[in-house]
Amino acid sequence: MNALETEFIDFYAQMGRAFGMGDLMMKIFGLLYIEPKDMAMEKIAEKTGYSLATISNAMKTLEASGVVQRKSKPKTRKVFFYLDKNILRMNIRKFAAANEMLVKPAKAQIPSMIEKYKNKVKSERSKEQLKIVKNYYNQMLEFEIIMKKWTKELEKLSQKYQ
Repeated sequence: MNALETEFIDFYAQMGRAFGMGDLMMKIFGLLYIEPKDMAMEKIAEKTGYSLATISNAMKTLEASGVVQRKSKPKTRKVFFYLDKNILRMNIRKFAAANEMLVKPAKAQIPSMIEKYKNKVKSERSKEQLKIVKNYYNQMLEFEIIMKKWTKELEKLSQKYQ
């Protein structure tokens, strides 16, 4: 790796630690971010120093989160990965994933849970728990509103970096 690549990857690992994230994911993220083209999983393992199995597991997580895209190429069985260099567009996808994995399930399941228990809770502890569930639901609704606003703003900004 060249000096810029090493320093940038280290920068991302440091940022990840500040947010409680492991070095592995952040090193992969930094490596794929600074790489102009897609990269074979074997090359990611080689450059990071982690085993192919460890990289494979990490890539599944990164791919599922919408951060990394898997690519295949004709006439090869190798798996390649690419990371969008538009950090704004990447965050739009993360908001969409948060909506699918957090907000939609909350909107689908929590109201019936609240309704089911609102007249059944008797103890102070149960009342507090129901209050916590209601607050969670209301926060998810607020989060959805904020994500929609931010997504619109990010989409506008993202156009500048096409």
